[in-house]
Amino acid sequence: MANPRKPTDLKLVAGTTRKDRSNPTEPKPDKVAPVCPAHMSDECKVYWGRVCVELEMMGVLTRADGIALEQLVYLYQESVTLKGILAKEGRTYQVKATNGEVVWKKHPAADMLKDILVELRHSRSEFGLSPASRTKVHTVPTGGNKNPAEAPKQPASAYLT
Repeated sequence: MANPRKPTDLKLVAGTTRKDRSNPTEPKPDKVAPVCPAHMSDECKVYWGRVCVELEMMGVLTRADGIALEQLVYLYQESVTLKGILAKEGRTYQVKATNGEVVWKKHPAADMLKDILVELRHSRSEFGLSPASRTKVHTVPTGGNKNPAEAPKQPASAYLT
């Protein structure tokens, strides 16, 4: 299976761009945070703001990332929900077999959580938010804030509508 394509911005930051393989007519979306969808839950909106701040500090957030960011936030919230279910109900449960014997079965939420976590890992990697994908990124001083706590230009609530 071939490696997924990387956005040019991530290639630039990682120092892996090659002029002979670059697309001179590639669209360049505005480096502005996408608007948070109104239909998202309050928990998702909080995580949306946190991720927008992280991505803005990294310099990779664009207006065109809205749908991919929505998927990332949804996957994260779904993983939190499934973890809560498993914490409350346990990873296994008992059922009686047709012969009357008690059998232990794996909770369906455990498999669902496993699938969600795989998707979440891939989604975070696309934004450069996983430790492995971050090791490929070389930052260049921009003359901005040295303190990461002061780096966001706007509070997280500014990313919500």
